[in-house]
Amino acid sequence: MGDVAFVLRTSPLSDAALGFSLGYFLTDLLLLVVHYPSFGGPEMAVHHVAALVSVAAAAFQGQAHAYTLALLATECTTPFVNLRWVLDKGGWKEHPVYTANGVALLLSWMVARVLLFLKFFHHVAAHHHEFSLITPLSRWLIYTVPITLFCLNVFWFYKILLGALKLFIGPKAGKDKRTRQTAPRPAGPTAAAAAVAAAAGDRKEL
Repeated sequence: MGDVAFVLRTSPLSDAALGFSLGYFLTDLLLLVVHYPSFGGPEMAVHHVAALVSVAAAAFQGQAHAYTLALLATECTTPFVNLRWVLDKGGWKEHPVYTANGVALLLSWMVARVLLFLKFFHHVAAHHHEFSLITPLSRWLIYTVPITLFCLNVFWFYKILLGALKLFIGPKAGKDKRTRQTAPRPAGPTAAAAAVAAAAGDRKEL
């Protein structure tokens, strides 16, 4: 294994992982088509098609397994995305579990889908001399798909960050604003005079 070029390394485990991922993305892409656009917009379609083509090429050509699996590892954030949807539809948005899941989603997304991509690009640059050993299709996918996915991840991270800020700052600010709007105003001179006159009248009658 050590003598084999990095881009050509494969194993039964990597074959199995790519086969499983191929079925996963095919199923998810089918759901996206059936429920479009509620299941995801054009950016989700681009993500799934790019991932599906990359996984299929790596699986059937036996090339760039490690790079493809590294990109697939970023899907570790998916459970948090799905749980957010379940909690939202279940009416649990005010529950601490929803907040905790949001924090987990934000942190895992930042690490897995943003920061680790920088390490990925560095590794690709360091092993660029091996790309002559793989097919033009594999080279093209290595050059284009990771950059495309990284741009999408940064875009989605921006939206997640805005949602987190709204979750932690928005409700408090809104509550303070509503409190100021509904707080009883102090009685003005006319109201105070009327109150004094009424009290004096009551005492006079007694």
